[in-house]
Amino acid sequence: MASPSDTKTATPRLTFEQLLDRVCQLLQADISNFSVEASNKPVLAALLAYFSKNSSECQKRGLSLQKGLFLSGPVGCGKTSLMRWFSKAQPRPRFLLVSSRKIARQFLEDGYAVIDKYGYKSFRHKHTGFGSQLQYDQPITYCFDDLGLEPEHRRFGNDCNVMAEIILDRYDQMKQYGMLTHMTSNLNAEELEQHYGQRVRSRFKEMFNLISFPPDAPDRRVANSPGHHTVLRAKRELEKKRIQQDG
Repeated sequence: MASPSDTKTATPRLTFEQLLDRVCQLLQADISNFSVEASNKPVLAALLAYFSKNSSECQKRGLSLQKGLFLSGPVGCGKTSLMRWFSKAQPRPRFLLVSSRKIARQFLEDGYAVIDKYGYKSFRHKHTGFGSQLQYDQPITYCFDDLGLEPEHRRFGNDCNVMAEIILDRYDQMKQYGMLTHMTSNLNAEELEQHYGQRVRSRFKEMFNLISFPPDAPDRRVANSPGHHTVLRAKRELEKKRIQQDG
């Protein structure tokens, strides 16, 4: 006689496309004003392939799990919202999302300790209960949001490109400890070099998988503002009147 374990029906595993459809439904339910369209679905598929660690789907898209993500696109296309959603959907330890502008402000208050915090000291700690903390060899993965919007600051009369220093530190830690870094930005490659220099840009290829929204991706913050809907309604009314007059 067959045992219960023999007759129990196994739960079918979702295909990647089925999982993508499910994630798209969740994104539209969880993120205000977000909609899945032909223009952004390839971006969503790439993010899902990476964060689900699906090596075959990553290979199809030229993504390496040994690199972080650089998510680029026009203002308001949903970069920050998507990275925040995927961070919360990850099993612990999750990657941490932090604004580049916030880091620049912290540098004004706390100085070079901020660069150390997000750079070469970016490791998880555990208190032993006997004084000092022990450093795990597990690096913290950060997603630096809106790279390029932060201003350069002076500390005791010295100019410092805070994010450039952090990126260079994290590159060194990536080579030694496998430290991953994610970023979002509105900047293209040339603009990045202008902000951070050729030395930083040259390391991006080793550090990041590039995932890009189309250049004409809509600004959802504008498209979903009350004023924008008022304009659309007015345009529809005018179009309706024109059709009636033509008829």
